[in-house]
Amino acid sequence: MAVALVAARTLGRGLGALGVLLVLASLVFLALRLLPGDPAALILGDTASAADRAALRGKLGLDLPLWRQYLEFVWGLLRLDLGDSLARPGVPAFSEVGRALGPTAALAGTAVGMGSVLGTGAALLSVGPWLGRGREWVHRG
Repeated sequence: MAVALVAARTLGRGLGALGVLLVLASLVFLALRLLPGDPAALILGDTASAADRAALRGKLGLDLPLWRQYLEFVWGLLRLDLGDSLARPGVPAFSEVGRALGPTAALAGTAVGMGSVLGTGAALLSVGPWLGRGREWVHRG
């Protein structure tokens, strides 16, 4: 009985997490499509011909119907294939994410470390009677 309850709860949470991921992916897709401007024009610049822009739109899949673009987007996410980077054409976007992961992790780790040290210090200062009048100093400002 308890095993079935745990299994049902785990399944429910897993389905809920998948639902949240699907909603998040949908919001990202819509946000990218609502951005002003043409991605092909941004990549190629103003000097590119209309034929070059149309060819790039075809390569990026921007000439497909919106529902098909969405399905391709979700299918790519499931395969961890984010396509090519729009900032650096020809370079896979997943490698761009991987390249930025190191500095991002270092920044996040530094922030967590500093927050932990400062938070612990503030907590000890505010409740520690061993600091004498330090507690009153914190409360008075």
